[in-house]
Amino acid sequence: MVTEILSMMTVLIIDQFMKQIAVGFYNMMPILKIPGIIEFTVLRNDGMAFGLLRGHRFLVIGIVAVVLIAVFYISKSMHNVPKRQQICIFMIIGGGVSNLLDRIFRGGVIDYINVKFFKFAAFNLADVCVCLGCFFLIFFMLLGNRKERKNKAD
Repeated sequence: MVTEILSMMTVLIIDQFMKQIAVGFYNMMPILKIPGIIEFTVLRNDGMAFGLLRGHRFLVIGIVAVVLIAVFYISKSMHNVPKRQQICIFMIIGGGVSNLLDRIFRGGVIDYINVKFFKFAAFNLADVCVCLGCFFLIFFMLLGNRKERKNKAD
C-alpha cells in the first residue's frame, strides 16, 4: 500500500509544483513554445473536463468531491486487487485530488500543456495521470479477465 500512496502523492506534488511554476511565469505567455507542436502556457478551467459546466464552481466541486470519495472508498477494499491496478487507482486519485485543490483554492484548474499539432483541450499532469490511470486500469482488468477465462478453459 505504501507504493500506491507514494504514486498518488508523487502525482499530486509534481502537478501542483508545475502549476505553481506556470502561474509564476504567467506574464511570459507562452512559457515555452515549439511552433505548431506544443505550448506550455497558463489557462484556467473553472468547469469540468473540456470546460463542461463552466461557471458552476460549487456544482463542479461537489461532483468531483463525490467521485473522489467513491474512489477513496473503493480503494479501501483493494486487498485482493493486483498491485498494478492499485497503482492505477492511486494515479487517478492523485490527479483528481490535485485538480480538486485547484478548484477549491484557485477557483479553477490550472492547465499548462497546450498541444498545437491537432485541436485538443489544454491539460495538465493531473489530467494525464487520471486518463492513463483509467486506461491502464481497464486494460489490466480486461487482461486479467482474459487470463482467468483461459485458465478455466484449460
